[in-house]
Amino acid sequence: MWRFPDRSTSIGQSINAYLAEQSHMDDAVIHMLFVANRLEKRDEMLRLLAGGTTLVLDRYSYSGVAYTAAKGVPYLSMEYCKSLEVLLPAADLVVHMTMTPESMAARGGYGEERYEKVEFQSKVMAAFEALRDERWAVIDASGTIDDIHEQVTSIVEPVVRCAHNGCALGRLWDYKPIELPEEVPWKGPTVRAVRGQQSVLAPEVICDEADAVADVSTEVLVKTQQADVPPEVVRVPA
Repeated sequence: MWRFPDRSTSIGQSINAYLAEQSHMDDAVIHMLFVANRLEKRDEMLRLLAGGTTLVLDRYSYSGVAYTAAKGVPYLSMEYCKSLEVLLPAADLVVHMTMTPESMAARGGYGEERYEKVEFQSKVMAAFEALRDERWAVIDASGTIDDIHEQVTSIVEPVVRCAHNGCALGRLWDYKPIELPEEVPWKGPTVRAVRGQQSVLAPEVICDEADAVADVSTEVLVKTQQADVPPEVVRVPA
């Protein structure tokens, strides 16, 4: 599992200082840094996906677009923000964990970072709704970790298990085939969401996702090789 922003890089450290309100940046500048932070991982992401690895991402381009669009800056429209992410692979499944801004505010540690404000989170929620398409699944994140685990695994596990019904790795937004780095061999199709099978996904993976819900949503990017290859979850320290 990877978490964005990746605060271990120099770009990520600049983002962390901004989120902690230790520095100020123009809205366009900080958005570009968020995009660059994801692009830093692009080649590694494509290598893993092409090799049949399943990736679970806590926040991704969908969050980046929604948060910037929620600011209402005319020159940072949703469509413009989306256009900056087209080099990245699209998620086969986006799990949108949501709750009311008031419920979020009641959680421990809420308010420690720049965007953790009830009024702003309401705007973010509206932006997420505008981004939503058929690859999204919305779940209630106001319950216990066990409740969230049950909801998420019932959605995610069939996506991993039904890889043989999938298609080639596609890029964000239009799902056109994505160009792999020359050294990356393609080993199989990726997957689309298929529901209705019992879950066997490791509970600790979903617990990490549930613990990460500090505001309006999180995302899960799931891609894997053929269904007969055991899925592998990569865990990278935040």
